[in-house]
Amino acid sequence: MACAARGVDPSTHRLLFRGKERRDWETMFEAGVRHGKHMKGMMLLETEASLRARHEADQKRQMEEARLARKESYEREASASANGPGKNLPRGKSKRGEKSPPPDPTAAAFRAVDGVTDDVDALEREVNDAARAASESGLEEKTHAGLNNRLEKALLALDGVDAMGNDEIRAVRKSLVGRVNGLCEALDMAYSRYGRP
Repeated sequence: MACAARGVDPSTHRLLFRGKERRDWETMFEAGVRHGKHMKGMMLLETEASLRARHEADQKRQMEEARLARKESYEREASASANGPGKNLPRGKSKRGEKSPPPDPTAAAFRAVDGVTDDVDALEREVNDAARAASESGLEEKTHAGLNNRLEKALLALDGVDAMGNDEIRAVRKSLVGRVNGLCEALDMAYSRYGRP
């Protein structure tokens, strides 16, 4: 009833009155809520699962926006170098014999992070499929070890990317490390529940 009054989804919110969660079937009067001063003791909170899902969706959206911005930057860079002066000259030389500026080192770091992001996306799908299949037929040790090994390699690849002081690279790396660690935990949890040697 409180969710309907506020226009929010009742499956993603819970009602607290005097520090206790109220049940769906309980009326406000049965819960002890009286119109007036008791109304101040009510709180409508979002559930933990809803908060986590919203945070993950925001994080994925931000990563996708950053990836698209980098892709556009790479395309502009590539088209400028392909159509710019001195396109057939040796690397490091311009038409006038002057040295051209060195390539941007952060671009290589962004490309490396994008490659690892693609790998982590593929691994996430495989881990989710393995966890789903494990609940039905069990998870073999070989599958668990193989996926765990690939997740560790992704972590090592992320460790090998130098952020060069760039906060955006550092933030993307940090979020990817969190995703990989979460996938490792999910895989280990599925193996501990449904694993078979």
